[in-house]
Amino acid sequence: MAKEKVTPRAKRTRPLKAPGPYNELGQCSPLGEELGRCSPGGENCAGVVSVHNVMISACLAGINCVYDGTNKFNPVFASLYKSGEAIVFCPEALGGLKARPHAPSEIVGGDGFAVLEDRAKVLSKDGKDVTSFFIKGAKKVLALVKKHHIKKVILKSKSPSCGCGFIYDGTFTKKLIPGYGVTAALLKKNGIEVVSDEE
Repeated sequence: MAKEKVTPRAKRTRPLKAPGPYNELGQCSPLGEELGRCSPGGENCAGVVSVHNVMISACLAGINCVYDGTNKFNPVFASLYKSGEAIVFCPEALGGLKARPHAPSEIVGGDGFAVLEDRAKVLSKDGKDVTSFFIKGAKKVLALVKKHHIKKVILKSKSPSCGCGFIYDGTFTKKLIPGYGVTAALLKKNGIEVVSDEE
């Protein structure tokens, strides 16, 4: 009796996870305590050391930190993180917007530079003013950049935090305008090189 031929199932891609204890950003200690919910005083289980020259938006490394609970996986950037060559971060999570999913946000009245100068606000689609979360997150990212002597930061395009060159216009209609997100603007003001993932 002939055996029934079994067709192998296609492999599913899963969000990237760092080995050992990790937080919701996939980042291990020693940054764990700064980013939250990592084992306090844990070992350097993900190969994160004090000498790096690049930081990457966490969603690009395959970590589910986009507002809708998904990621923006890019194999090149994920490889940099997995190999220990890059540190990942999410300004919105660092600023306190950790619950996923939540309503999307856009800058209304300008771009990130205007937000930092109190001339514009970041509003969620359901009308909440979330400006303070975005500013807090941007400041924490800048502190990490300075602490780890980062030379370059690769940011997710169009984001109200990480947008680099173009952002959405605040109407939630996917219309783009020239400008920078809040974190991108703060980094540029401090002389840090920022690059869009689409460049």
